[in-house]
Amino acid sequence: CAYQSFFLGPLHLYRASLRVELWHGSEGEVPLNQLQLVVHPAIDVTVARQIMLGLVGFIKPAWAAAGPQERPPQTFDAARPAVGWLTYLSSLYRLPQALPPPAEVSSMKSLGVLIQALPGRFEASDELHLQALRAVERALAESAP
Repeated sequence: CAYQSFFLGPLHLYRASLRVELWHGSEGEVPLNQLQLVVHPAIDVTVARQIMLGLVGFIKPAWAAAGPQERPPQTFDAARPAVGWLTYLSSLYRLPQALPPPAEVSSMKSLGVLIQALPGRFEASDELHLQALRAVERALAESAP
């Protein structure tokens, strides 16, 4: 299984940066392409969602996560997806029965689901926003096989 990671650099138009990890496996292996997007705090919520949806549709990763510069999505376990303010999970991952409010789930038809930890812009300095993100992280961790 070959691994390639690249940083596309800042997307100045949208005030975001993008890191993509592509896995090239042999026949029969499941590819685990990953996408991490760091979004400037001033970016509009609708624009951030559109960027994420466009990238997911183009790259078709196993998972994708977006978060602000102050709390970018991180993962320390290759088997678990990173969780961010916006988290995309392909059909490879099991979604919990229910996510804690105020999290919202949007179906992406055959691609998977997009989870938004809370409506509106994520503020890394707001303790309620951090609690909402941690609640989504816990729910996804508990539903993992």
